[in-house]
Amino acid sequence: AAAAAPPAAAPSPGAAATLPDGPRDEEHEKGHRAKIREAQNAGTEAYQKKDLEAARGHFEEALRLVAALNDAARPSKTEPPSRVLAERDAVKVKLLKFLSKAYEKMDDKKRAREIFAESRTIEKRLLDYEKRKREANK
Repeated sequence: AAAAAPPAAAPSPGAAATLPDGPRDEEHEKGHRAKIREAQNAGTEAYQKKDLEAARGHFEEALRLVAALNDAARPSKTEPPSRVLAERDAVKVKLLKFLSKAYEKMDDKKRAREIFAESRTIEKRLLDYEKRKREANK
């Protein structure tokens, strides 16, 4: 029987998740979001093939890319609009739930619960954002 391919090694912190220097414009953000989707899709595909270690690695990479996107504005002291942060949080919630499922299938129930709890915290923040948005539009 052929040995399964080893899971993708987790890149060092900041390696692939670091945004290149240069303007933080809309095109750059679109490209970065495409990388997030690629990692998410690769994680979903690996999960469906029951390659849980690889799925975990891809979902964690996608989360690092989301974090890098959020951190990119900090050096310039500019904060993205709340709408953009909410969109990123929604992506993060989805990724955390996928990652939680992978850990659960890997029989790491404790880690699965921790990650799921993190997703719930962010979901509550998103609900607060939506509530404030509705109130502001009255």
